[in-house]
Amino acid sequence: MPASDTTAPLVGRDAETRALSGAVSDAAAGRGRVVLVSGAPGAGRTRLLRVAAADAEARGVDVRRAAPSGRTEPYGAIRALFADDGTADADAADRLVDELTATAPLALLLDDAHRADAESVAWLSGMAGRAAGLPLLVVVSVPDGMADGPVATTLDEIRTAPGASVVDAAPLPVRAVESWARSTPGVSQAPDVASACVEATGGIAGLVRGVLVRLAAAPGDDVVAHVREAGAALAGAAAVALLSELPDDVADTARAVAVLDDDASPATCAEVAGLDGGTTSRAVARLADVGVLEADVLRFRLPGVRTALLDATDPERRERAHARAGRVLDSRAAPAERVALQYLHAGPPADGGVVELLHAAASRALRGGDPALAVSFLERALTGPAARRRRAELLVDLGVAERVVAPARAYGHLIEALSLLDSGRERAGVLAQTVPLLSGVDAAGLVRLLERGLADLASDVGDPDAESPQDRELRRVLEALLIYAASEDVGEVRRVWEWVDRTDPETLGAGPGADALRGAHLFFSALGLRTDAAAVVGRVREVLAGGMEDNEHVQPIRMGALGLLAWTESDAEVAAILDRLMESSQLRHRPDVRAFVSALRAMVNLRCGRMREALEEARAALTVLTGAVSGEARLMVLHAAALALVELGEPEEAAGLLWPGAPESAQRSWRWNWVVDARAVVLGATGRSREALETSRESGRRLTELGVVNPATLDWRRRTARFLHDLGERDEALVVAREHLALCRRWGTHGHVGVALRVLGAVQGGPEGMATLREAQAELASSPRLFDRASCDVDLAVLLIAEGSAERVAEARDLLRRALDVADECGARVLADRARTELVGAGGRPRRGAGDVLTPAELDVARLAARGVGNQEIADELGVSRRAVEGHLTRCYRKLGIAARADLAASLAARELRVR
Repeated sequence: MPASDTTAPLVGRDAETRALSGAVSDAAAGRGRVVLVSGAPGAGRTRLLRVAAADAEARGVDVRRAAPSGRTEPYGAIRALFADDGTADADAADRLVDELTATAPLALLLDDAHRADAESVAWLSGMAGRAAGLPLLVVVSVPDGMADGPVATTLDEIRTAPGASVVDAAPLPVRAVESWARSTPGVSQAPDVASACVEATGGIAGLVRGVLVRLAAAPGDDVVAHVREAGAALAGAAAVALLSELPDDVADTARAVAVLDDDASPATCAEVAGLDGGTTSRAVARLADVGVLEADVLRFRLPGVRTALLDATDPERRERAHARAGRVLDSRAAPAERVALQYLHAGPPADGGVVELLHAAASRALRGGDPALAVSFLERALTGPAARRRRAELLVDLGVAERVVAPARAYGHLIEALSLLDSGRERAGVLAQTVPLLSGVDAAGLVRLLERGLADLASDVGDPDAESPQDRELRRVLEALLIYAASEDVGEVRRVWEWVDRTDPETLGAGPGADALRGAHLFFSALGLRTDAAAVVGRVREVLAGGMEDNEHVQPIRMGALGLLAWTESDAEVAAILDRLMESSQLRHRPDVRAFVSALRAMVNLRCGRMREALEEARAALTVLTGAVSGEARLMVLHAAALALVELGEPEEAAGLLWPGAPESAQRSWRWNWVVDARAVVLGATGRSREALETSRESGRRLTELGVVNPATLDWRRRTARFLHDLGERDEALVVAREHLALCRRWGTHGHVGVALRVLGAVQGGPEGMATLREAQAELASSPRLFDRASCDVDLAVLLIAEGSAERVAEARDLLRRALDVADECGARVLADRARTELVGAGGRPRRGAGDVLTPAELDVARLAARGVGNQEIADELGVSRRAVEGHLTRCYRKLGIAARADLAASLAARELRVR
């Protein structure tokens, strides 16, 4: 245990020092006393003995002290007490005590008495019995549970001697550690430091001191985490050192508890440690006495002890213990996952039975939503003996488990698994199971794999007319996945359009594979504007009829169909599907699916003008779609996030998302155009109109070459028209705007047509432009696009003001006020600023901003949230539902013009809020 430090403040020991001071006072007055100082190892007993010694010396008491000088046991306590007098045996010590007490009070202080020799302890016991008749103070320190055999018996006799008392160096409470921390230079005074320290150290004084020393030497940002880490390390090291002083059966029992962890019981510990039941029970009691285990359960008292014990054990011995624990638990019919956890740490499996057990446990872990644990089980199983087919199955399952966190590794496992299978039909089945789960890997490589899979399947089937229903379904799934993979690489996309041209979706038959093919056909037909929104809605419903979750092998294609439905502005239907899909993904622990839901919600919110919500959802998706997991879907999310940031007045932050280098595989995807388009928007927002125009044209050129002409996909033409207009190139702007309008009319949604009319009207200008903008207003009124309605109002107001008549200007002011209200509601700061500027320029006065008025309920919620109170706590305090609190906060953010909870305090402090 950590050594005592005489320079550290003595905190939380008032009762102990008073008791010792009283004993010293009695002995100095001729009334003999015996005190046993107990406590957990490291609790500060030595420090208390030093305090008693100093007090006694100050009172003229002759003080004699003894303590072990090292770890060699036992030590001669008599010799140490009377070293200056040359006394080494009990008889001589008796005579010397009589001589010394005849002239002055005497104090005998013995530290770590459990390590003294038996003769010295027996002599001290006899002296304790005589103390009452002498001016003698006997103070003996012994850590809880550390004494053995005759020495333990003798120490118990001292404890019960006449006039004896016990001073217990109890664990330090939080308030004492707070005081200690305040008096230690360089230690953070952050909240929860003291409570975290007590939690990590159990309040053991030596461990507390070690934590505070580390904090002072290396302060960090997350102080509480630093405290827990340091406490765990120190507690673990102290426990390892302590066990080295205890008998082997006690240390073996502690290691068995560490190995078994939650499966530890007296019986299992006895079997793993190789001990009988009685010996194990006594060892457990001893471990509880010394503070290593809890008193009533087989659990380590302090964090970090289990890890330290396992780390300190020889690796081969540790692996043997885990293997033994696995056999013990298996023999007791423990759950497979618990048995597998032992074999996970037992080295390579020695037989196929352990491989099978690990595989079964991995399957359960995967179904239970713990892919990381499944990966660990499978990787361990792969180090054991397994036939080719079994090894292929393990690799396939490992690829499935790693599909989200490590798609590149999953791809490698797939390749290896395919090389182990002899049957073409089996290889095709593996491809159908794994390819749709891969993201962010080489699309062209997937195309080659799927082509080989289809060829292998055809070879095994032989005569196409003899194709079984199962083989037909498998073929259709592979064909759908081939189209899916080919679309993600510009070098392969040609085959997609060739397939669309030669395929009649009505002849594809029935089943999930046929539905997937129809979904793919519909998706690409829509991209090429070979169908319209009205037709798409009905056909998408057919594709999604089986639900999004029933067959994850074709789920990516169904997700594409759902995105297509969103382009038709069927927002309520899309929202309901997304809600169900989000709930399902949470139950099934699919973060990739949750990211897709957030991504699609971000795009819908952006289109409707809910900028803050769009950014929030995009950020939620980006937290998953990162690094190796990003895939091409990340590109579309970046587009939504960047456009929302631009409208929120943060183009620099948007630029930071868009200009980091991207892998070549991303740039080969047709989705890369979303990043190019977003870059054009950011360039335009920062005044670089010429660069914005060229970038927008580049996006259009790439999409056109790929055959993607639907403006619902990416409306680059409207941006190009506006950039041309801003640069004074009106004629070309009109050509592009009319072309965009014609395509939007072919697609046929009110929102897309309304936006195209708005762009054309702004470019036209004058009476013609006003008429076009009024037509745009009518179209947008039938769509959910609030932001575009407000933008249209501003564009029309600008033309009305330019016309100059009083009637027109008055109408313009009304339009601008309406647009300003909507822009504030949308969180569109850039649009709000533009509307406000135009309104003031037209002689109007903006209505008092919504940000200046909160309802009483909103203000109550805002003030509590600004103080850091959580939503549920606010709901409890105000007697409302959590949903009501969330609604109030959303309205507060909109009215105050802020984006997050962290901005509340500053916003409330910066303005005088009038409560309605």
